[in-house]
Amino acid sequence: MLSTYNRLAYSHLIAKFCVYGFTLEVIEKQYAAPGRYYHNIDHIEFMTNKALGPQYNFESHPILFLAILFHDYFYDIKSSENEQKSADFARVNIKHKFLGNAVAEAILHEGNWGKVLDEFDYAIFEQDSSLVLDYDRKIFKEYQQFSWEKYKEGRTKFLQSSYDRYKYLDGTIAAGMLLLINHYKTWKPNIGLVAGSFNPFHAGHLNVLQKAEQIFDKVIVAQGRNINKERPESIFGVNELDFRQKIEYSGLITDVLEENGNPVLIRGLRSVTDVPAEMAFLRHLQDIKPDVRVAHIFCDSQFEHVSSSAIRELKNYAGGHENKYIVK
Repeated sequence: MLSTYNRLAYSHLIAKFCVYGFTLEVIEKQYAAPGRYYHNIDHIEFMTNKALGPQYNFESHPILFLAILFHDYFYDIKSSENEQKSADFARVNIKHKFLGNAVAEAILHEGNWGKVLDEFDYAIFEQDSSLVLDYDRKIFKEYQQFSWEKYKEGRTKFLQSSYDRYKYLDGTIAAGMLLLINHYKTWKPNIGLVAGSFNPFHAGHLNVLQKAEQIFDKVIVAQGRNINKERPESIFGVNELDFRQKIEYSGLITDVLEENGNPVLIRGLRSVTDVPAEMAFLRHLQDIKPDVRVAHIFCDSQFEHVSSSAIRELKNYAGGHENKYIVK
């Protein structure tokens, strides 16, 4: 979050240079959107503190600090237009045309202010190795929608091209990039896979998933489809799962594990009464795939009674009582 001083300074900049009605709260709400683990208001605070000093200050350099504030306003990992949209947003909401254009140009890496903005944006690579690795883990979490293989390929390509550009410009920044390049040569994240028919995906499923995400670096959500049963509602329509990797399958779960790099299979349990059936299921899995790894996670007590079958039964009656359990 922004420090008291920085928050007051940004509020003053906005009141002075932005259109009537535009507030810092608009910015803060956007940076608090789901899926932002690194590109959030803490990132703005970090860049701001790096910029403040003898050379730059809020009063004399509004272009720089407004550029810091607006530069990641739009952040969609699947879009190539984030910077352009953020620049356009700054132009629209900064009432002084010259200032708005200068801020937009900086966001688009143009001119001297673009170089200065980049300097503070990349300053994370100058930090202690533990902080650089923490930054990288947050970036990884922002890209959970993609498979590990696809993410690793794109991330290492970005790091290598950035290193090639900075190794002659700034050795300290380049060293941080090289640290991560070497890190990706050996690091393999601890990945889990939670599977089920999810017909529908309910609060108990989400509870187990969230617990698993506290244990694993990444959790894949796999929806099984039984061709002999009614087709369930697709998990691809569940907004709560927007920032996770989702797959569908119709064969053996052991095949799914093989196809996805042999992650740990996560099994959610409602109570101890589920254990005997789970043990039998585990033995069958081991017969088919002796090297299978399984993690059993109990849901919290308030979800012990929640089941997809009970929810489907409630749907047969008027009143919408099932909606309190269904995750949208």
